[in-house]
Amino acid sequence: MAKHIQGLDKLDDAIKKLSQKDAKKAANKAVRAGLAPIRKQAKQNAKKLDDPATAENISKNIAIRSMKSRDAGPDTKGARLGVLGGAKAPATASGEFAGAGKANPGGDTYYWRFLEFGTQKMPAQPFMRPAMEEGKNAAFQAAADKLAKEIFK
Repeated sequence: MAKHIQGLDKLDDAIKKLSQKDAKKAANKAVRAGLAPIRKQAKQNAKKLDDPATAENISKNIAIRSMKSRDAGPDTKGARLGVLGGAKAPATASGEFAGAGKANPGGDTYYWRFLEFGTQKMPAQPFMRPAMEEGKNAAFQAAADKLAKEIFK
């Protein structure tokens, strides 16, 4: 059974009254606000996996980044939630890891994907995917609240 969201007509009219610049700003703020509850949950989940005996800290590297128009499309607003440093530090000429992520707040945590998805020798210990599942309702509400606040201010 499909749910009907009340108030969309009023919201649509209010958005049409905004300049294109203000509408884009409001959309960006809403998208980022929507990702905040998921980021919070992901950080909590990652803290359970972080080894306090090491300097690396995955939870400190979980961040929200706005997407460029070229990544999302010209009329699309978006943001990414992920772990700074990507999947793996690049190898040096000698074949050793260069540690490109050492400048990140939580250090070089390239291994986060091994934990999230597992390997042939290690079962997965996901922390990002459960955060998305647990935080999706709060994310939707936070984005809607922020959008309404930006449009009707």
